[in-house]
Amino acid sequence: MTLVESGKDGLKGSWSVSGTGINTADEKAKIDNNPLTAFGLYMKFGSGFKEGSSESVGNVISNKSAGDNSIIGKEISYSGSDGIPKLDFYLTFNNAGITASQDLGTVKVELARKENGSEKETTTINVQLLTKATALSDQTVDLYATQGGSYNVNLIIPSGTARKLSLTGVAASAGGSFVKASSSISGNQFSITMKPVAGQSWSSSGLMTEAYDLASYTSGSNSIGTTDSRYEAAIEFHLKNASGFTAKDNPDTVKLTFYDESEGSSITTTLNIHWKKSVVSCINRAAGKVYDDVGNPDSIQISSHSAVTAAFQMDILNTEETQKLWLELQTGKGSKAVLPAGTKLTMLYSDGFYSYQVTGAEANNRVSLSDFKKMWGAGGLSNVSSGLLTVITDFGSAEGLLATGDYSLRLRSDTGADSIGAGFTVDNSDVSLETKGTGGFSKGQQSFNLKVNRNSDTRFMDTAAAVITQDEIPKGTVFTCQGKTYYPNGGSVYIPLSVGEKISVIMNTENTAGLTPGGHTLSVRIFPAGVHVGGTDSVSLTKQLAYDVKDNPSYSLTAEVTEGSRRTEPGKTLKFDVGYVIKNTDQSSKTEVKVQKKSGADYEDMTGWTITGNDSVHGEGIQNISVTIPQNAAAGTYRLNFTLENRTVLYNIVVAK
Repeated sequence: MTLVESGKDGLKGSWSVSGTGINTADEKAKIDNNPLTAFGLYMKFGSGFKEGSSESVGNVISNKSAGDNSIIGKEISYSGSDGIPKLDFYLTFNNAGITASQDLGTVKVELARKENGSEKETTTINVQLLTKATALSDQTVDLYATQGGSYNVNLIIPSGTARKLSLTGVAASAGGSFVKASSSISGNQFSITMKPVAGQSWSSSGLMTEAYDLASYTSGSNSIGTTDSRYEAAIEFHLKNASGFTAKDNPDTVKLTFYDESEGSSITTTLNIHWKKSVVSCINRAAGKVYDDVGNPDSIQISSHSAVTAAFQMDILNTEETQKLWLELQTGKGSKAVLPAGTKLTMLYSDGFYSYQVTGAEANNRVSLSDFKKMWGAGGLSNVSSGLLTVITDFGSAEGLLATGDYSLRLRSDTGADSIGAGFTVDNSDVSLETKGTGGFSKGQQSFNLKVNRNSDTRFMDTAAAVITQDEIPKGTVFTCQGKTYYPNGGSVYIPLSVGEKISVIMNTENTAGLTPGGHTLSVRIFPAGVHVGGTDSVSLTKQLAYDVKDNPSYSLTAEVTEGSRRTEPGKTLKFDVGYVIKNTDQSSKTEVKVQKKSGADYEDMTGWTITGNDSVHGEGIQNISVTIPQNAAAGTYRLNFTLENRTVLYNIVVAK
């Protein structure tokens, strides 16, 4: 379907054009020369809108109308009190040329209603264009050889009369390579099968149920079936061709003769098999956003929030207008798929960058290359020639999700065959986060393990960043990860993470007032980082990690001499009652005794003193600890240091000869 740049502004109205510089006579000729595919479409504001306003006159809807059209992207007021505002659509066509019934596709019109400057809702109008022939007449059906090797098209049988149809003749053009469907094909060889599209439009009695191989026809009459007069009926033709064929200027033809027993007449249907060269000669593809050196792996798995890159090597003789080239998404079975609204497309061509965001209102689910705009600067791309054209399709900001399954992104032309396409598979494996943590003491170290699993999520193909937040982070807390130190700010700490590795994060509160003993919750939120994120809307994954904090162990210590005195002699033994209290731990500790001798203003560590009775203990009690002075101890002042973990008690003695 082609919407030309001109059309009538009413049933008896005058011709209008979509913008300046349009030759009306040329647009009329397009409609006359292609009556089954070329139309003018005019939209006008009807009742309910403010009358006499210049903005309510309407305009032609076409490929170019979005640029200087008075409707698209503009606002108009309506009264609202006098009823529902209406829109009038006028289709301009060559009535005499409508010789076949066809479904030409849908034009989507989107309206946004605003109230006091605030958008309330949007309404989508689907304008479906159908041609309805009243009689079965001679006609032409176009089939196109594709690099995929398969093409389907329907012949529509008009309603109004029950027609008993049979095939009575098949004649292929001279020089063609028309072969049976069971044949092994190569080069420009092709086969065509035919089968009625079953449904209420055909009587089940005597209906052809198996695909008929047209090349197998020799003579006679082959019954197809009888149509129901109430409905349009369809006969599907399936073309099979070899990939890598040679393009030809002139199509091959297969002429079919159908006999309509109800009318007692024969009808000729000419099948034109077009051998058009694809504008794409080679395709490389990659998962994620790749701006250079796109590879071509055997398979590509992405999640529904990911991106995929397709690099199309174009093979164009001279130049091609971008409005004649489009991108479309197909399923693995070759049917059209819808690009979700919000999908971001980035196109790299020559030395320029261009972008387009899918609206969901694209006609026939096609994104024309002419819709792309420069990312830096004004305007877009008007023409392309042979060279590399790279398209990055980013689903990260899409409003809906692609269903799981196989897809291919294709660059197509209205003058060439379909290309093979850049294939990829969508699965459900978004990024995941593994967390594990162990509790600790209020003033101490809390250890956490984090692992970011990318799976098929291309947003995390580079690195990730973690934002760690806790219900309580004492002032002075320090985080360490992979040998680097990080300091919290505003209750959170930001830490870069490698993807696919188990990363250890230590939260150190030793130099703080300490965490409140009890249960705590650590919140870990991860973000993608790097080139594969690009302009994707903020995406994150958050997990909660619960852990327990215990009171730090506390220690009390006293030392009292029970035998001996502070003034003593070498060889004497001093006995002490050493009281201890150990709380908040079941681990045993040992009271260490260190001896120092006063030397000037300082004390020097001494050896050779015998210490007994200081076994490991826990809980609360009194130890009998003995300290024996060596025989060779020099006279002087000594200091005994009784130490239990972080508690030390000093006891001074004097040794005299």
